[in-house]
Amino acid sequence: MQTSPSNDQEVKVPVPVAVITLLVLLTLIGMFNTHPDTEGRPLLLLPDVWKTVEYQKKAIEWQGEFYRLESDLNGLLAETQVGDLLAQSQSAQKTLERAAHLSREIDQVPAPMAVTGLRDLLAETSIDYLEASRLGLRWLNLPKEDARIEALAKLQQAHQALQQLEESQWIKTH
Repeated sequence: MQTSPSNDQEVKVPVPVAVITLLVLLTLIGMFNTHPDTEGRPLLLLPDVWKTVEYQKKAIEWQGEFYRLESDLNGLLAETQVGDLLAQSQSAQKTLERAAHLSREIDQVPAPMAVTGLRDLLAETSIDYLEASRLGLRWLNLPKEDARIEALAKLQQAHQALQQLEESQWIKTH
């Protein structure tokens, strides 16, 4: 029995066709993995630039979390202490835990040298929200008007820190 010559044939691809195919493939990979800048141009992502862009994205996520904390604290401090004290305390405790987690996360994520000013603003803002959360919980446990006023003042300070953070060019550009 003879083997068919078509089964043993090698397929030879001309070198120019292989090179062009490889270049097209690499171009497509590059297009999908290149991030555009604010004007839509491709951004060359060297390791330091990549770390800075990633930190900027995290900062914007943290900014959203600050807004959620502020909303929760405004709701907590606006309430008079009528109703379910246990539910209010649990809500305040969860807010405090979220603020503490956020503060730890901001502290533990390494910031590139280019964004040390942004990192300082984030840390200051997170500490202000953490302290406002703590004072809000204290007010629930010690329902005196001066404790509520102190918590509201700290929340106002945290809001001002958040506004200062929003004025940062790192946040505005996104």
